[in-house]
Amino acid sequence: MTNNAWQLTGDHGKRPDGYEEVIIYSKTNRVSCMGEHMDHPKVYYTIPDGGEVVCGYCDIKFRMKEEDE
Repeated sequence: MTNNAWQLTGDHGKRPDGYEEVIIYSKTNRVSCMGEHMDHPKVYYTIPDGGEVVCGYCDIKFRMKEEDE
């Protein structure tokens, strides 16, 4: 196998020390994200039934708020 520039190697996807997972609960299934510190372009996501979406820029997770919360 050759080592191509597009191949992911090493610690790809590894979280830095001190990383804390961020989960935001929403009343609607349509959400937008610009990062915790407004540090990436605004992107929109749709939360699937019973699931979650993860921002492709900052890894913030969005889930639907439960009815009794």
